Amino acid sequence: MTDKQLLINELCNAKLMLTEDQRKALNKDQEQFKKQFPNVVNSELHAMNRLIFFCFNYPTYNPSGLPKFIHEVNWTVSLPHMINKWKDIAYHFQHENPILRFYMELDTTNRKHMLDYIMTNYHTEEQL
Repeated sequence: MTDKQLLINELCNAKLMLTEDQRKALNKDQEQFKKQFPNVVNSELHAMNRLIFFCFNYPTYNPSGLPKFIHEVNWTVSLPHMINKWKDIAYHFQHENPILRFYMELDTTNRKHMLDYIMTNYHTEEQL
């Protein structure tokens, strides 16, 4: 997320109102960025698409039912810790997709490791 997008989000969260001129200037900057760097925008969309498809189609080990990625991501903590984290989330949030809750509970470094794993190893999503 760019500094301008972070600022926009911050302003919206604080419920501050931009003037019409400020809003037009920000929109113009965003459109210029999209025109100058279409590959960046496309790669972000590609990554989001891949993550969503992965969340609903990740492979598991049978009969344990543990996701394959749990064993393959280069975590910064022990594998037993990650297995226990997964099992705890899967048990407590049975009616949700546990991978989303699991991802949200990771620290920043492990989220990056998981995303890197997905982008490197998962290629069966439907293309945009």
